[in-house]
Formats: sequence, structure tokens, C-alpha cells
Amino acid sequence: MLACNTPPLYTEETNTYRGGWPIGESLYLQREWERIDAIRRAQFKQAADDDKEIMFGDRVMRRSTSTLHDFSPKSSEDVVELAKLPCLTHIEMDGYTESIFPFIETTRSLMNFISYIMVKR
Repeated sequence: MLACNTPPLYTEETNTYRGGWPIGESLYLQREWERIDAIRRAQFKQAADDDKEIMFGDRVMRRSTSTLHDFSPKSSEDVVELAKLPCLTHIEMDGYTESIFPFIETTRSLMNFISYIMVKR
């Protein structure tokens, strides 16, 4: 194939079009991380290496926990407990209360960056 009547620089078969641009992706991810509030990022980084066990409702969990399965909030107090898990990026809920929405709004950028919230019906 000729472009602008100039022969190609490389005539062997290539597969460079398949791999994507990993530098572009890492730059994009870095910019998304920087959009998260600096205090929230610091809390996340500090807790990421913290394997201290904490009480979360009636469960014992590590502070560095990022995924919460079978969360069934019944009140705003249940939702307030989520602040104990600064690395939380994925929540699977069995039902919800309206009080979960402010939590989602304040942590949305981190959760959108890393994962999502799923509600079982």
C-alpha cells in the first residue's frame, strides 16, 4: 500500500496495530487518579498496606478490604460503618437505604476509578 505516493518504510508483516498504547492508558489512569480528592487518595494509600483487623458491623475485616459482599444496610448507621474501609472500591448490596446515596456521591470518583457498586435484586 502506498500513502501519498511514498513507499512504506517497513515492508514486513507487522502486528503493531493490535497491542494498543500502554503509555497512553497509564497516563489516562494517572490523570483519573489525580482527579480524586488528595485527602481521599492519602487515606486510600495509608489503608492499602494496613492489615489491621477492625469490626465492621458484626464482621471482623481488614482495614485494607476493597470488596464488600452481601452488604445489607438497614439504617444510616450501617452506611456510616463504610468509612472504616478507606480502600473500599466494590460493594455488593442486598437491598439499600436512601442513606447510601451520600456515601456513593462522596466516594464515587474512587469507586468509578477502580470498580463499581452492584445491587442484587
